[in-house]
Amino acid sequence: MELGDLQAFCADKNLHELIELSRSSDDLLTLIRPRETQFADLLAWAMDAGEGHRQGDAVFRSFLLALYSAGSEEQPGDRLRKNSHSWHFAQHWTPARILAADFGSVVCYREYTMTGDLPKSSRPDFVIVDPANKLVIVVEIKAGAAFGKGQLAEYLDVANKVLVKNEVAPEKWSS
Repeated sequence: MELGDLQAFCADKNLHELIELSRSSDDLLTLIRPRETQFADLLAWAMDAGEGHRQGDAVFRSFLLALYSAGSEEQPGDRLRKNSHSWHFAQHWTPARILAADFGSVVCYREYTMTGDLPKSSRPDFVIVDPANKLVIVVEIKAGAAFGKGQLAEYLDVANKVLVKNEVAPEKWSS
């Protein structure tokens, strides 16, 4: 085989199409199918700007853009219940603001126990905290499981009482 033949073979568009068709998947999660806890671990690690993945705040920024996009069609938050927390988020955190902000202080706490002065504790899959932007996001993942009765309402209530209103300093939190 001549060098020119090798070059022509490697440059052949049919070869590139065949290589693409031979891929198992372009989505890692369809290949490994993690359990809910493993999925939460992976997401929390990816969204934490200080972790060793070298993505900085890019994954978290994409997450915020996806949240905005899911709740907005023609106007910010127009697909959300007016005056809900999510609606206020969409009003404030527009794509322009998300793209311009620095989320380098984002930290994720896995299975963070929120108790405060409440009789029962709540443990969402993870809590995302950005003290610089005064942002707290509680994440509950449901992969192959159903929500418990009132689970999200309880998390929201506890998060408002323990995390937001008390302005608990992230450095005092333990994960």
